[in-house]
Amino acid sequence: MNVFLSTYEKKIDKKGRVSTPGSFRNILSKESFNGFIAFKSYFLPTIDCFGISKMEKLSDKLENENPFTNHESNVEENAFADAIMIQFDNEGRATISKDLLEHAQISSDLLFIGKGSTFQIWEPNLFQEHQENMRKRIKKEI
Repeated sequence: MNVFLSTYEKKIDKKGRVSTPGSFRNILSKESFNGFIAFKSYFLPTIDCFGISKMEKLSDKLENENPFTNHESNVEENAFADAIMIQFDNEGRATISKDLLEHAQISSDLLFIGKGSTFQIWEPNLFQEHQENMRKRIKKEI
């Protein structure tokens, strides 16, 4: 199983492109789409991302549900409407929409954060603050 690991700091160039970490591109290269799916996090100022196969699994799951019942998966359903397909150029760069960048409060520097089967894109200072808060919470729970 391939997993997205580690943290990579990158810069957006003058044309609005960012070089995707090589290890992330290697995982995504096994997908049927040459890029990744991205959408605004519903809970944090970040961009949630994953390969197309995860979106296909989500689609299969929703197709198997009864269409005449209330769905418990409103977040999953909205993910389709909110999802943006971000394709790599020939050099492995991605152009992230202005709307996504504004949601994550990213202007020039950003972080790719591995999360196992998914990854996130953060503004560095916001991620540092988020990580510090998470560590404080974890210490209280231990």
